[in-house]
Amino acid sequence: MVAVFNSEAAYENSGTASEAATRSLRLEIKDGAASATLEGIPPGQYAIKAFHDLNGDAKLNTNLFGIPTEPVGFSNDAPVHMHAPSWKETVFVVHAGENAISIHLD
Repeated sequence: MVAVFNSEAAYENSGTASEAATRSLRLEIKDGAASATLEGIPPGQYAIKAFHDLNGDAKLNTNLFGIPTEPVGFSNDAPVHMHAPSWKETVFVVHAGENAISIHLD
């Protein structure tokens, strides 16, 4: 599950779901990896939240303390400490033309 955000407000208020996302998509994992091409993303600042939906319920599952029990990842491979990384840690710039970003899930 991948959610792309185009503003700090949308990113910070989204939790880990995609309700405020500019784009959201569900990718199929093959050989331990997934990829997607997003057409029509205008230049600007963006951040991505992703998780591996191990049980297929389309939700990020957490334990009693709110800590994810499924692998998560963020743009810039921003590390997760006691909370999800901030917009400032995950924001990246999309320029006109082709852009690429890789995210590793832990």
